[in-house]
Amino acid sequence: NFDTDFDLFGAYGDGDDGGSGGSLAFDGILANPEGSDVPGEYVRFVNDGDAPLDLDGYEVYDAVDNDYTFGAVTVDPGATITLYTGSGSDTDSEVYWGRGGGVWNNGGDTVFVDDPDGNTVVEHDY
Repeated sequence: NFDTDFDLFGAYGDGDDGGSGGSLAFDGILANPEGSDVPGEYVRFVNDGDAPLDLDGYEVYDAVDNDYTFGAVTVDPGATITLYTGSGSDTDSEVYWGRGGGVWNNGGDTVFVDDPDGNTVVEHDY
C-alpha cells in the first residue's frame, strides 16, 4: 500500500529559494559620444535581481574580443554599473577600462558578459 499521508513532492520543496539572487542585464550604451569617443564611450548594466551581485571575475567583451574583467565590485539590486572605455578612478557605480581607443562600434556591435564560470549572462546587439 502507498502511504498517501506523506507529501512526496512537497518534501523536496518547490525549487523556490525565496529569491532569484543578483542578475545582470544590459541597461544602455553610448557608442558614439560627441567629440572623441574614448572619454564618453560607455556601456551600462543593471542588477535586475533581488540580491547584491558580486561582479568580480565577470568579463565584458565585444564581437572582436576586446575584453574587460571586473575586479572587486558589487552591484546592489536595482543599481547600475557603468563601464567607461577610457581612464578614470573606479567608484561603486563607475569603472574604467583604461583604453586609448574606442571599443563599441558606432554602426553596431554586440555586448557580451560572461560570469566567472564562462557562462554568457548578457548578449545584446545594438
